[in-house]
Amino acid sequence: MEDSPSPITAILTRRVHPEGSTRILLIEDNPADAKLAELYLGDGRNFFDAELTWCPDLGKGIEAVKN
Repeated sequence: MEDSPSPITAILTRRVHPEGSTRILLIEDNPADAKLAELYLGDGRNFFDAELTWCPDLGKGIEAVKN
């Protein structure tokens, strides 16, 4: 049986950055949860190259989007 991408992976792969990597902004106030997301995205089993930016709160996330 062929492995299919998880629903999250399928959603994330729809928006690919022109350079080929998917840009993800993670707004998460728990560093352990942010690390878990980073480990999942970088485990080598996904179908895309993710560029993850982590911000611990919404204000910093909004600033990150502006840059």
